[in-house]
Amino acid sequence: MGDRFIKTPVAGYISELSARSMVPGGGSASALAACLGAGLNLMVINFSMGKNMPDKVTSVMKVFRDKQQEILESLEGSVDGDCEAFTELMKALSDGTPSDEKYIRAAKEPLNVCRKSLESLEITGLIAKDCNKNLMTDVISAAHMLRASFWSARVNVEINLPGIKDAAFVSVVRKELEIMAEKIAELHGNVTSGTGVF
Repeated sequence: MGDRFIKTPVAGYISELSARSMVPGGGSASALAACLGAGLNLMVINFSMGKNMPDKVTSVMKVFRDKQQEILESLEGSVDGDCEAFTELMKALSDGTPSDEKYIRAAKEPLNVCRKSLESLEITGLIAKDCNKNLMTDVISAAHMLRASFWSARVNVEINLPGIKDAAFVSVVRKELEIMAEKIAELHGNVTSGTGVF
């Protein structure tokens, strides 16, 4: 499958998502939503560097840009990675040979989206302080998208956990999800209520 969906035109992806087919589904869509939030962060960062911006702000924004770009690339990989993991799990279930390995991979792809959504939302909060103020609605939009992508990805993690026999893995993941959810709520609240926009 490789990079089939991430390189599909938007209209084509929506058509594939709407079709009666196993993939793409909610896991892939949550990764795409996170990509959109990350992309908005990058747009705001790029407009907040250079001309008419203090050198100190530009220097900090460059650091945020490099980190956000790295996160975005990981999220782009999950748009297709989730489809691959889900397809492999469905095949194993059809063959009667499901394994922890298949369930764990199916959980790890959306777990990556949860983590990267949180990391991106942390960046949203940081850039909100010094960004070009004409772009605050884009900052707010990014925050909403990243919160949504986290929760969408989370349910796709949790649906796979009951199939995993490794109790220690399941326990660690559940705890991590709870911790991330608390951080997401705090960051989202800080960005959306502390900007004076909404």
